Amino acid sequence: IVEPKGHFTDNIMFDIEFECTVAIPTFIRWEVIYVGSATFHDYDQTLANVLVGPIEVGMNRFVLTAAPPK
Repeated sequence: IVEPKGHFTDNIMFDIEFECTVAIPTFIRWEVIYVGSATFHDYDQTLANVLVGPIEVGMNRFVLTAAPPK
């Protein structure tokens, strides 16, 4: 998380870094889901949904920004 001490109403920024050992010629989906309740999925919210790709072999990095939960 880029700013771990932000306010609840601020956007959430994730600095994501991962290693890919085999090239992925298609897109992969990254989602940020806020779990509003451990027992009821009705309260879950998708805060961000992005496609990244194609993915090259090696270290890959991007920043994913998500809106705050409602």
